Formats: sequence, structure tokens, C-alpha cells
Amino acid sequence: MKIVMSSARVRTGAFTLIELLVVIAIIGILASMLLPALGQAKEKANGTKCMNNLKQMQLAWMLYADDYNGTMVPNAGTVGGQNWITGDPNLDVDTTPIQQGLLYPYNQSTAIYKCPSERYKTAGGLPRFRSYSVNYHMGKPGSGAATKGNLSEIDKPMDVFVFVDQERIDNSHFGIGYPPGTPGAALFAGWNTTWYEMPTARHNNSCPFSFVDGHTLILKWRGANVRLGQSNPGASATDMLDLTTVQAWLP
Repeated sequence: MKIVMSSARVRTGAFTLIELLVVIAIIGILASMLLPALGQAKEKANGTKCMNNLKQMQLAWMLYADDYNGTMVPNAGTVGGQNWITGDPNLDVDTTPIQQGLLYPYNQSTAIYKCPSERYKTAGGLPRFRSYSVNYHMGKPGSGAATKGNLSEIDKPMDVFVFVDQERIDNSHFGIGYPPGTPGAALFAGWNTTWYEMPTARHNNSCPFSFVDGHTLILKWRGANVRLGQSNPGASATDMLDLTTVQAWLP
């Protein structure tokens, strides 16, 4: 029997260089398409964790008020002593200021005081230990005479915010002015149509808040003002709407 040998090259099963380059290019394209979605998914998960932190903080705040006949825990800036938190997050070297705060006995976890997406450093180069603050107008001495000091002064607990995730936090409270024409407008003269301090936009342009009645939510910013860290909303209707939405949650 005559055996005929084919002159065709027998394929070994190995990829050619061109085929490998094509595969690598396809993987790169898929990765570039998937990474933004993965990043958004991670921030959504961190937003859920952040909101859970605020829920626990809010519960501690409510338990304190229950123990003191409705009196809200003091909200006195950076002073030590009788305050819900002490110290300055930009200067703290450990979690001692948290542990010295009046809310700490109600939940002895220092981790709940910080958003999982917070990446700022202290003056000493350490990761900051806290990112949450309390509405300036809630808890004496707060912003002054108009500050609410007792739960009995709050008509609609579901509509008044307490904790917020603050951008570049520096003390215990979150300053925000009342809108023009309201009784508290004089407290922050000149800040009635601009941000005094900035909330965060860490979670896909959103920020978590807690409320007196115990519920929490994540507010999606409509404009780019908060994300860009610009305190003056200017002429943008959507940015002004972001500010007025939070102002509507003042006591």
C-alpha cells in the first residue's frame, strides 16, 4: 500500500503571536468597559455600609436622648468634655476622642464613625478616624439660641436630619444656613443660598443622612456642585435644588 504524505503543515495547537495580541486587546477592551461598572458597584456597597453606620450612630443618639428626658446630646464643635465627640479629625492621632464622646457608651465601636470610602489623612499622615458630623442646629450649644435642644421641640422627626457624611470634616457639627425668609436665616447671614460646609458625594454622587425618627437615606445629588466641592451653587437650578432639599430638613 502506498502512503501519501500531505505537504500541508500540521497545526500544533499553539497560538500565533497575532492571535495572542488579539486576545489581549479584547481582554483590555472588556476590562475598560467593566471597571467603571465594578467601581460603581463597590461604591454602592460602601454607600450601604455608610448608611448602616449612620443608622447605628442615630440609634446611639436616640438612646442618649431617652436617658436624659429627651435632651439631645451636646454638639459643641471641637471642645472636650461634655460633647457627643471631642477632638479635631484633622489632628487626632488615635480613636481616643471618639471614646471620650458622650455617645460612645451606647455603641462601643469606633468603626461606625467613619465612611468606608473616606480617604483623607490627618495632619500627621494617618487615615482619619471619623467622617460624620451632626446638624449644627441640633444639640446645644450648636449654632446659638435657635438651636433645638430637646426632642419635644421637633414637630416632624421624620423630616429633620441629624447625622451627615461630611466632606473635609473639622469638628463635631455640620454648618448649614437656613433659607432666606425663615426665622433662622440670620444665624448664617450670607450663607442662606450657598453651602457653609459641604456634604460628601463619595457614593456615586450621593450622600447618606440620618433623621430624628431613626430612618436613614442616601440623597442623590442632581447637580455637580457638591461633587466638585463648590460651595456656591450659582445660577444652576439643579444645584440650588440640592441645597434647598437639605435646608428643608432643618428643624
